[in-house]
Amino acid sequence: MLDMNWIVTPTGQLKFAMGVLWFQMAICLIIVIGSVVEGRTDENAFGFCFTFLLLGFSALMMLMQVLKFLKQSPESD
Repeated sequence: MLDMNWIVTPTGQLKFAMGVLWFQMAICLIIVIGSVVEGRTDENAFGFCFTFLLLGFSALMMLMQVLKFLKQSPESD
């Protein structure tokens, strides 16, 4: 059986959120690459996904700093 106790900790929840963000960014990266290859960079999906990639990357960088801080705190799991 799977042990789901990791999700109740703050670092576990943060890691889950970061994993979901990585997954969403991977989907957008596939759409961006496909749009560039097909030459359809003027569509709304390309613009949305390209913007999400930039914002998602900056959010991940900030979340990595939060994770580093949480791991250093005395209450860390």
